[in-house]
Amino acid sequence: MSTTRPFIFAVALILCLLFAASALAADPAVRELRKTGGEQLKAKQYDDAIATFTQLVELDPASPVSYYDRGLAYKHKQDFQPAIEDFTQALALQPAYLPALAQRGECRSSLKQYDLALADFNAALAIKPDYSLVYLYRSNVYVQRKQYDLALADLDRLIAYWPDYSAYALRATLYYYNLNQYDLALADLNKVIALNPNDIKAYGLRGLTHSKLKNYAPAIGDYTVFLVRNPNSRVALTNRGNAYGNLGRYAEAIADSREALRVDPQAFMPRLNLAQALELSGRRDEALGEYRAAAGLLAGDRLAADPAVYPTERKKIQARLAGDWDTLKKWL
Repeated sequence: MSTTRPFIFAVALILCLLFAASALAADPAVRELRKTGGEQLKAKQYDDAIATFTQLVELDPASPVSYYDRGLAYKHKQDFQPAIEDFTQALALQPAYLPALAQRGECRSSLKQYDLALADFNAALAIKPDYSLVYLYRSNVYVQRKQYDLALADLDRLIAYWPDYSAYALRATLYYYNLNQYDLALADLNKVIALNPNDIKAYGLRGLTHSKLKNYAPAIGDYTVFLVRNPNSRVALTNRGNAYGNLGRYAEAIADSREALRVDPQAFMPRLNLAQALELSGRRDEALGEYRAAAGLLAGDRLAADPAVYPTERKKIQARLAGDWDTLKKWL
C-alpha cells in the first residue's frame, strides 16, 4: 500500500523549507517577486512560479537564490534537466550552497544518474554532516541500487537528526519491502502511529506487517481503520478477508471478498479467497464455481500466465477442478 517515493517527496518539501537559503535582496521589487514566487510554489502553480523566478533571475542575476528558487520550481514540476542547470548556476555563484547541492543530487537521482547524485550528496555532507535532508535523498539512491545496508544506515542517521513520524515510516517501508524484517518494521510503524495517529497509510502497512507475522487479529483492526477512510480499497478488503480466513472467520471472509470483487470483479486474490471461504464453510458447489472463475482470471492474466506466479494457489485450483478436495485443505 505504500512505497518510498511518496514519503520522500513529502518529507523533502518540509526539509527544503527548513534548510533552503532565505536571504532577500534589499530591492522591494525583488522582495515582492520572491514572495509571490514562493506562494506560487507552495500552491503547486509551478509554471507561474517559474515565470516569476525568471523575472528574479533577470532582475538579480548575481543571486544564487534566484536560480535556486527557479530550479526548485522546475524540480517540483518534474522537469529535472532545467532544474539541474539552475542548481548548477546557483553553485557557480556560491559553491558551498548546500540546498542547491542537495536538490541537484535529487534531480540527478530522479534521472537515474546515481553516481553524480551521490557525488552531490557526499559533497553536501562533507560541508554539513548533520544535513538530514541529504541522508533522506541518499538513502533512496542506495535503495535504487539495492544497497540496502547503506540505505538503512542513512535512515538511521536521518532519524537521529530528525525523529519525525515520516522518517520512521521510511525506515519501516525499507524493513518491510526490501529487508523482510517484519518485527523491525512493526516497531517503526508503532512509532509512526504513536506520533501521528492520523497517518492512515501507516495502518495499512502495519496491517500487512501483522499479517506477515501471523498476528491476524491486530491486522484486522488495522485494515478496519484503513477502510473507514478508504472503504473502496480492494487491496485492504482483500487483505482483511484473508486475515479473517486465517482465523477461521469464514462468513466475514466471504463478505470482504465479495465487497472486494464489487470494487474490482477481475481481481484474482479475492476470488480465490471467496472460493476458499465457501469451501471451508461446507459450500462446495458454490466454491467450485468460484474456483472456476479464479482459473479463468489466471488464464486471462498475462502476468499469471507464468507458472512461477501463484504456484501454490494454482495447484489448489487445479486440484479442485479435478475433483480433489483433499490437497491443500487449509487456508492459503
